[in-house]
Amino acid sequence: MRQQAGFSLLELLMVVTLLAIILTVATTRLLDVAAVTNDPPAEPTKWEVAACRFNQNVVQNATEYFAVTYGKYPLQPHELFLRFLDRKPSCPVHGTPYLYGDFHLVVCPHHSR
Repeated sequence: MRQQAGFSLLELLMVVTLLAIILTVATTRLLDVAAVTNDPPAEPTKWEVAACRFNQNVVQNATEYFAVTYGKYPLQPHELFLRFLDRKPSCPVHGTPYLYGDFHLVVCPHHSR
């Protein structure tokens, strides 16, 4: 009888099936744990607020520079992207985009000034 090197198709199918079952059970357990922990959002730390304020100042400076260069203010902060900023302006903590408030002041929806 000739001995073959490697695995048979049936052996591979059994291993793949067992891995699929293990991953399914682990994923459902993790999703159940995530669903149970519906804690209210924590208060932002001083560092998170400071990082957001710093970014707001950078976007505000770019807004003023835009106004000096083009003679008008941009309608939304994302218009500063590519010409005056290297990324779209957003809150570093929550990732929500910045907005303009009164007098073209940059405002974060979560950490408003």
